[in-house]
Amino acid sequence: MAKVIILSGAGLSAQSGIDTFRDSGGLWEEYDVDKVCKAGCLVDNRAQTIEFYDKRRAELETKKPNYAHEVLADLKNKYKDDIAIITQNVDDLFEKAGLEKDKDVIHLHGFMTDVRCEKCGFTYNIGYKAIGYDRFDGKCPNCGGKKIRPHIVMFGEPAPHYELLNIELQNCELLVVIGTSGNVIGVNTMANFVEKSILNNLEPSDAIEEELFFFFLYKKATEAIEEIKEEIVTLLKKENSGLGGVLFTLGRGGSGKSEQLIATANNRPNETLFVSIERGKEELYSKRKLNKSVDVVNSITQMFENEKFKQYKTICIDNLESIGNDEYTTLLFKLDDILDQSIYLHISSHLKKDYKYHPRLNELSEILSKRENLEDL
Repeated sequence: MAKVIILSGAGLSAQSGIDTFRDSGGLWEEYDVDKVCKAGCLVDNRAQTIEFYDKRRAELETKKPNYAHEVLADLKNKYKDDIAIITQNVDDLFEKAGLEKDKDVIHLHGFMTDVRCEKCGFTYNIGYKAIGYDRFDGKCPNCGGKKIRPHIVMFGEPAPHYELLNIELQNCELLVVIGTSGNVIGVNTMANFVEKSILNNLEPSDAIEEELFFFFLYKKATEAIEEIKEEIVTLLKKENSGLGGVLFTLGRGGSGKSEQLIATANNRPNETLFVSIERGKEELYSKRKLNKSVDVVNSITQMFENEKFKQYKTICIDNLESIGNDEYTTLLFKLDDILDQSIYLHISSHLKKDYKYHPRLNELSEILSKRENLEDL
């Protein structure tokens, strides 16, 4: 569960040109909300309800994420497990900013480009097309049913993803509320539950008690986002820095450096990645007695590309001098990212004949000495 929850509403997407429910003009002016947005509308007023959402879907195609979307997406990509992005919005602007629906973003009220079969419940994406004019010709690709509805939670309908919000709240240390009136979701209760909270709206809302928030920013999200980012990064760096550390094992050839790294890996086999440039996986498992639960890669590039990279608690690198020059540069460039993820590095390095350190070890040690809150192992 995440340490930071970012809960966004219509105010975040308004700066991208998407009209909010309470705006005058646009589609909301053309339709009676009670007839197209409430539970039962698909029974009592189906044609007009479908038409309304078809038009909203078509409008979405040209909309682009604004600066606030982009900053939040970058933060999520950097701190995957520490940030939960939860939105009341049904647009795809977070996805256009580089996040993945469901995996990176929880949409509480549905998703505009998705539709759902009322016969079998299958949900699928039709892009920005109107229902019936999409690539499926208005038929469910799962069962062939023709009764298709927008995958939107209407007012008065159950919202199953609220349970995901409640789960994330259990571990939340910082709640950031952006662009919501508080009329639909009880942000007061949420703010009272967490240790620290930030509110960003254009103006005060009668439904939100601002004294429950650590501070509030009454300005556009694009103008407030840098202050919000600073608070998020400060919290996460404070939480993570000092938890990572670096241990060097030094010695001449045949002194047992690799065996010490293997012992480290075997102590936490399911949480360790072993990087060996010179030895293959099978040799490490069979001849060197590395626990087969330890994941093995053979380059720094593979280390960073590993889909489980941010889940590891320990990374063993055997040995520093065997890494190619380009890969060594990559390691230096991304060193802070590794340690900010609370990862321990255990690195072996050769000693020269005169027992002097290798130049790479000197360089790496100097970089690490300048890092604040690094645990000295």
